[in-house]
Amino acid sequence: MSTKLAAEIKKTKNGKIRIEISRDDFERFCNTFGFFRKDFLKLLRESEKDHQTGRITKRSSLFELINE
Repeated sequence: MSTKLAAEIKKTKNGKIRIEISRDDFERFCNTFGFFRKDFLKLLRESEKDHQTGRITKRSSLFELINE
């Protein structure tokens, strides 16, 4: 059964938005997308190490990944 997540847009300014969401709804969102899975957390730690050691590529758009 699907559930809706309650979120409220609080502010819009300079092309940015601020969204408020309850902690429970945020955890449900993260769980739905697999952000708590061990393999995702491992990849996140590895990417943080890559970033700290300078093994990163600056991108201006995600479309650059498609065109490679």
